[in-house]
Amino acid sequence: MRRTLLFIPGNNAGNIQNAGLFGADAIIFDLEDAVSPMQKDSALNLVCNALTMLNYECEKIVRINLENAKNDILALSKTKINSILIPKAENVEEIKELIKYTKNLNPKIEILLLIETPLGLLNAKELAFLNGVSAICFGAEDYTSEIGARRSESGVEIDFARNYLLNVCKAAKIDAIDTPYTNINDENGLIADTTYIKNLGFDGKLVISPRHIDIIHNCFKPSQKEIIWANQVLNAIKEAELKKSGVISLNGKMIDAPIVNRAKKILKEIL
Repeated sequence: MRRTLLFIPGNNAGNIQNAGLFGADAIIFDLEDAVSPMQKDSALNLVCNALTMLNYECEKIVRINLENAKNDILALSKTKINSILIPKAENVEEIKELIKYTKNLNPKIEILLLIETPLGLLNAKELAFLNGVSAICFGAEDYTSEIGARRSESGVEIDFARNYLLNVCKAAKIDAIDTPYTNINDENGLIADTTYIKNLGFDGKLVISPRHIDIIHNCFKPSQKEIIWANQVLNAIKEAELKKSGVISLNGKMIDAPIVNRAKKILKEIL
């Protein structure tokens, strides 16, 4: 489950040590944007030491530097890392080579791709189906900057990218992770944004503040109305099986496989 993926600066020893206490489903130790060029090497060493010595009860992800990707991957492959996040993913052949390199070093490492550019969006259809990729994440800030759009509260400027990436991920049967909500103090805006992307079908959201974690988790929980409906669907299935009836309905509406799958998914999300 990847409802929340929390970014932790790779050069902040205190945050790295306490990262597992925030309750996120996954931690992303950031070696890219959060770290200045002069601190890249020391940050890599710090993160590798943490992933070797410390135990985190969640998925452990590292966002590497694309310019020095193989060096980062080689060092990280020897740790207790779960996944690598490749930023600004857009060149299919380049990503193929990095996945192959990673899997040769450590076959257990999963690959997440961060789509942050128009070219990355156009190539997402191929990138999502690459063997080893388990999720695609969306980075709206860089994306909107590149297309010349202005960010708005409604998010209308990223609707196309969101929907396209979502459909690509669902077709490839991998996780679709939405862009972070960047206003740390706007709780109502975060709730509205998270509820919106959950209803679209996203599996989770990138997070830049620990304060957002519980709020996002609550948004992803099924409502009481959804839980009641899901139980009614499964009870109707059981009743039809007992009666050996081939026709199953609930409140006058037919119940077919997609409806059953939706009901099971809702009940699985109860935490």
